[in-house]
Amino acid sequence: MKRIVLKKNLASGIAAIAIGVLFRIILPYSIKAKVHTVTSAVGPDYLPKLAIYGMMLCGAGLVFLSLALKKDETIEIELGREVHVLIYFALLLAYMITMKYAGFLLASLVFSAISMWLMEDKNWRHYLYTELLVIVIFVAFKYGLRVPLPTIFL
Repeated sequence: MKRIVLKKNLASGIAAIAIGVLFRIILPYSIKAKVHTVTSAVGPDYLPKLAIYGMMLCGAGLVFLSLALKKDETIEIELGREVHVLIYFALLLAYMITMKYAGFLLASLVFSAISMWLMEDKNWRHYLYTELLVIVIFVAFKYGLRVPLPTIFL
């Protein structure tokens, strides 16, 4: 099997910075509401920007730890053993596509059950609690907070 050797802090820091830059570029297209008052510096994009800059700052700290302070571990990843990550990523993509056509509730119920099966959870109570939690989240957002969720029925 092919192996990849990475410096843990350096790779994580570069990934955090790259993802932060990507999110910062995408953010203006994601939040449509704008605050036009002169006195208000806090708008709907304040908290996401804060989280993005925090992630980028932490990534820069990891890069600094690795390069300047030489505090880093080397890890070895076997690609053949990481197939489950690709399967889970494909499941996430399928979940996003399914949610558009089947609605939040049905897609989330199926996604959570398949996720737990992929994680080899054999306790039926965990499945029950997870499915109940999906229903509680749906009811709380749809009827309590009045957040529009994609639905087919209800």
